[in-house]
Amino acid sequence: MAVITSTLMYGGKNKVGTVVVKTVRGQLVLSQYQPHVLNPRSAGQTEQRARMKAIVPLWKSVQTVGEFAIQEKLNKQSRYNKFVQMNIINATNYANGIALVDWQELQVSHGSLAPVQYMSFGEAGNTLTFTYNGAVTAGTENGSDEIYIGIVSPASYDSQLLFVSRRDTNGSASVTLPSFPTGTLAYIYMFTINPITRRGSMTQFIDSHTYV
Repeated sequence: MAVITSTLMYGGKNKVGTVVVKTVRGQLVLSQYQPHVLNPRSAGQTEQRARMKAIVPLWKSVQTVGEFAIQEKLNKQSRYNKFVQMNIINATNYANGIALVDWQELQVSHGSLAPVQYMSFGEAGNTLTFTYNGAVTAGTENGSDEIYIGIVSPASYDSQLLFVSRRDTNGSASVTLPSFPTGTLAYIYMFTINPITRRGSMTQFIDSHTYV
C-alpha cells in the first residue's frame, strides 16, 4: 500500500489494472487488488450467524419480561444487547449449519441474586398457578426480593409477567393465558427482582405449557 502526497484532488474508489485507488482520511491511497478474500464464510462466521439468527428474533417475544427482568448490565448496554450476549452461545445448540434454541437454558433475566427455591406449578386448561412456599432469607437472599414468573409464547410473539410473592412470604398467583391456537407452546421461567437494590437473579426454567 502506498500513500500519495499530491495536490491532486480525488474522491471515491477505483481500480486501475491491479491497483486500487481510494481516498482514506483525506489521503490518496494506492493498494494491491486482492481478487480472493480469505474465507469470507469461515466455519466460525457461519456458526455465529446461525446462532444470531436463532436468538435475535426472540427479543420480540420476550421483551415484556426482559425489559423488566434484566437488571444488571453495563451502563450503556441495552437490555436487548444483554439478552443476545447472554443467550447466543449458552441457549443455542449448533450442528450442521443450523442453530436451535435450547429453551431450558434461555435467560430472560440477569443478575446476582440467589435463585428461588420451593416453587410448585399447576395447570388447569390454560390457567397456570404458581405457589411459593420457601420463605427463606439467608445468605444472598433478602426478604424484600420479589418473585416473578415470565411466560413466553414465541410462536405468538407474546410474553406475560406475573408477580407471585416476596421471598420472605409464602404465597401463590394464577394467570389465564391469552387465547392462542391449540398446541401453541409457552415456556415458563422464574426469577427475582429486588426493587430497593435494583438487582435481579438469573433465570430458572420451570416447565413448558401447551395451549388447549
